[in-house]
Amino acid sequence: MTVVYLLSGTSWTVPADWNNASNTVEAIGGGGGGEGLGVGNNGGGGGGGEYRKITNFSATPGNSIPIAIGAAGAAGNNAAGGNGGDTTFNTSSLIAKGGQGGGQAGAGVGGTGGSGGTGTVGNNGGTGGSEPASAQSTSGGGGAGGPNGVGGAGGTAVAVSGYPLTQAPEAVVEMEAEVRALRGMAPRQVAPAARRKMPPPVALGRRLR
Repeated sequence: MTVVYLLSGTSWTVPADWNNASNTVEAIGGGGGGEGLGVGNNGGGGGGGEYRKITNFSATPGNSIPIAIGAAGAAGNNAAGGNGGDTTFNTSSLIAKGGQGGGQAGAGVGGTGGSGGTGTVGNNGGTGGSEPASAQSTSGGGGAGGPNGVGGAGGTAVAVSGYPLTQAPEAVVEMEAEVRALRGMAPRQVAPAARRKMPPPVALGRRLR
């Protein structure tokens, strides 16, 4: 049995030994990009690409079959992630839909997995994880569908008590200020009185100075 992987290009030439009575064509759509919001570019994860399959596709050796390889969606930068591209074979004979970008359905909402393509067998992509309002990281992307089942859902970022920071020790405030400056963002406003009430941080038994 000959296995051919198509990872790029816009067309495929049918080989001389093509057997119309015994062949399988499989495809997976591109995954959606993760959302990027706030200081850490946190947000909802992108949805996974759909899996689709057809069997015994009829073609003539030497003919050119149009194809499209679905690209992954772009990661969001203070914005929602881009949608994944559709992967197609012979235009509409086989279509595996790409996953939705994180944040497309609302801030912090994970993208839905690819679904609704064409082919005799299909398994949807997994939904990206959604982000709690108090999380500081991006949730996981959904897994792609495959021959054995649908894609798994992306993990959800862990919420952190007390985030975003409103009262913090001086060392934490200074560290965050440096990060925000590197990203070209305005410094967070923290009341001096609130900072004075906080005890100095301690690390390895010594007070930070």
